[in-house]
Amino acid sequence: MRDLGGHYYTYASCVLPAAERAGMQPVLAMHRDFRDLPALPPSWQSHAVFRNKSYSQRYIETGSATSGFSSWWARTRSKWRARERSRLAASFAEDCATLFSQVTLAAGDHVFFASTSEIDLEGLAIFLQSAPERYREIHWHLQLHLGIFEGRDPDYAQQRGRREFMREIFLHALKRVPSHRIHLYCTTRELTAQYEYLDVAPFYTLPYPVHPLFLLPSAPKSSSDSVRIACLGHSRREKGFRELPIVVRRLWNDYLSKGRAQLVMQTRRRDLRRALDSTVADLGAHSATPPVVYAPFPLDLERYAELVRSSDIGLLLYDSTRYYSRCSGVLLEMLSAGVPVIVPGGCWLSEQIHDENQRHLRDIAERGTALKQIGDNSLTWQGQRTTNGSAISFTDRAASCEFDLAPGARSLLLGFRWLEPSTRGTYAQLDLEQLDAQGAQLTNFAAIVGPGSDPSAVYSLFHLHENAQRVRLKWRNAWDDGTISVDSVECRLYAEHYPAGSVGLTAANMDQSGELLGDVLLHIEHYRKRSAAFAGRCTEYFNADQIVAQLLGAESAAQPLAESLPKRFDLSA
Repeated sequence: MRDLGGHYYTYASCVLPAAERAGMQPVLAMHRDFRDLPALPPSWQSHAVFRNKSYSQRYIETGSATSGFSSWWARTRSKWRARERSRLAASFAEDCATLFSQVTLAAGDHVFFASTSEIDLEGLAIFLQSAPERYREIHWHLQLHLGIFEGRDPDYAQQRGRREFMREIFLHALKRVPSHRIHLYCTTRELTAQYEYLDVAPFYTLPYPVHPLFLLPSAPKSSSDSVRIACLGHSRREKGFRELPIVVRRLWNDYLSKGRAQLVMQTRRRDLRRALDSTVADLGAHSATPPVVYAPFPLDLERYAELVRSSDIGLLLYDSTRYYSRCSGVLLEMLSAGVPVIVPGGCWLSEQIHDENQRHLRDIAERGTALKQIGDNSLTWQGQRTTNGSAISFTDRAASCEFDLAPGARSLLLGFRWLEPSTRGTYAQLDLEQLDAQGAQLTNFAAIVGPGSDPSAVYSLFHLHENAQRVRLKWRNAWDDGTISVDSVECRLYAEHYPAGSVGLTAANMDQSGELLGDVLLHIEHYRKRSAAFAGRCTEYFNADQIVAQLLGAESAAQPLAESLPKRFDLSA
């Protein structure tokens, strides 16, 4: 933590007061560059000691070339990275020694490294190896934020080089401190699964905390107010902000030009501002309400929380593969403030709203009056598939079927039972092609669906074009070539244009953002009401008291690290 901006300070501002409420004395250690000590609460002990940041992704080895110059370069790069890792680990160990010469620890105390890497673990192990004997009675908690593998769970087995590289680092570090009470955590269940795959020690998932400032009530909003569509947080490449000009064009005629909606962009990047300003200038005249406004980055916590609460829709154009296992504080802040969101499908972000959206769609299936229902027996499937009774199986090659629509149908609710696989990380892509009376394609819209917490009843809702007479439904595995099997497929057609979600919507690709925003804008009161109700349930889990309770609860399950290491690991070597 270098300053009061960003999520590091927010995290500390959540967890340390929770520790105080639990009867602990809070101590905060941060980067040497931190200059805002007077702004911190006087009850905190604060120490600016660390000289490096915690990111280490660039040092993960993925394998090496086998011949010629490439082989020489790979060996040279690997040696340089090894030296750099050793340097950073030694630096971390020295900074720990500096910190704990200033902070006296006693048996039963807890030290929580809230954002760490495998290099920090190495450094801590080096420090503890020569630390006083009493430090074996301290609880050392390390939380990892960064992934090991690329892609999703089905891709991990093919990345043996990454696994062995990281596994060796963890085993080498943990070997140094077999008698210490080390507890390892990740910020999401998906990330925890990656680290468990190393088979070196138990890993647990800690909830990410949302600050109470995001829970304060916001000013009432009327249907005549301009709807604020917010893109907030650090504008890194994987957050997809370059897609925003497409969104602006899609919403221009009906919303942005008329002042019915406004895009709020938080960035300090001039290239992004120029791209948006150029798009607005090209599109022409608009109302007195600016179509696009900019908020500074970073903002202090109070102003940032106010910006989130004043938003009506959160637009998170993130790369779904990069965020498959990665936590987003911005998303949790939006949901906790009662703001509906647009997020990519097939990743941690979409999983946060999946169950709530499924409840909404299940309610339509149970209470809505269908114009027509089309079941398994009425569907004829073509393409890559096998059958097992009534089951439909498909891989990355699509299986498809076609059927006629009922006159006046405006919504199609697809329901099915997910049979396999039951492992995480597999998603189906459903493409709905809508055809007119002559068989010409009117639209093609894709949805990403997974089994969720209730694979026995999975739903997806599509809006229908007014001129559509027939549809073609295609199924395929969205990201790998494994087989997906489903059954009990049923399509229900409704005359009503139902909202497609409850607390937000998921995009198969971010080109859909404009269309998805159109759905939320059309049904804005529905999404506001459902998101406000969901906010309370969200904050029951994503709060600092849960974190502190889990950390302190580690005492009851405490055991020397040696008891949880793999049996084949030689502690005496």
